[in-house]
Amino acid sequence: GRPLNGKSENEKDVAKLAELTDDQKAQIDALAGATMSISDAHGDMIGAIVKAMENATAVSSDQDYSKVGLGVVVTPRLGPGKDDQEVPVYSFNVVVAGSLVDAQGKIVDSVVDIMEIITPNHDSAEDNVFTGWPGQSYNGDLDGDGKVEGVVDQDEDSFVSVVPAYRTKRMLGSAYKMNSGTWEQEMDIYEEFFKGMSANEIKEAFTTLFSDVNGRPLNGKSENEKDVAKLAGLTDDQKAQIDALAGATMSISDAHGDMIGALVESINNAK
Repeated sequence: GRPLNGKSENEKDVAKLAELTDDQKAQIDALAGATMSISDAHGDMIGAIVKAMENATAVSSDQDYSKVGLGVVVTPRLGPGKDDQEVPVYSFNVVVAGSLVDAQGKIVDSVVDIMEIITPNHDSAEDNVFTGWPGQSYNGDLDGDGKVEGVVDQDEDSFVSVVPAYRTKRMLGSAYKMNSGTWEQEMDIYEEFFKGMSANEIKEAFTTLFSDVNGRPLNGKSENEKDVAKLAGLTDDQKAQIDALAGATMSISDAHGDMIGALVESINNAK
C-alpha cells in the first residue's frame, strides 16, 4: 500500500512501476516525503476517504465557509452496570465530529458520529463487542436477552472478524432507539442547534442551557434539584433557545460520549 516511488526492490513493485506512463510517474513524484502505506493493517485511509465521500450530504446554507475540521474525543465508561452474574460491563466511545467553519470560526455545518465499543456481557445484540485481545475471555450475552449464556473466548480468528464489523451509531440507524426517536435523529437536531456558533459559544451554550448533572437540555422534565434551580435562573430568551431542542433529550456530553468536546476540537483543528 505504499507509493511506487522506485525504492522498493520487490519484484511485483518493480514490474508494476515499469508499466506506468511518464504522467503516472509524475503523479507519484508529487508524493515525495510520503512513504507510509495508505491502506494496510495499520489503517485503511483509502476506505475512510471513499466512505466519507459516499456519506457526503449537501450543505444547505447561504454562509460561506473557508475551513474544514475534524475532532476526535475518546471517552472511557465504567459501565453501564453489571450483568446477571454481577460481572461489570465496561465500554468506551469514540466521538468524531467533522465541521465546515466560516472565516469567523463559526460552524456552517457539521456531522457527528460515535462508535461505542463494549464488553460482550451487555444486553444488546447490536453492540460492538470487545472481549479483549486474543487469548482473553469475558462473560457473553450476545443475544441481548439480559442473561449471560457463557464465556466468550477471543482468538485470532474472532478478533480479525469482529473488529471490522463494528458500526457507528449513525450506521445503526433505526436500530439505535432513544426516548424521542433514534440516536441519529436526535444528533441531527443538535447539529442544527449549534450551527452559527463558535467554539466558545458552543461551550457557553452547553454550560448555560444544559444540565450540570447529566449533560441533557434543561427542558423542564428533570426533577433534580440542581436542574430545577438552574432552569429557574434562565431568561425567557434562554428558555426559548432550549425550545429549539424539542425532540433531543439525550446527553450531549457524558460517559456515553463528549460530542461538545469533539465539536469544539473540530473547530479548533479547522484549516
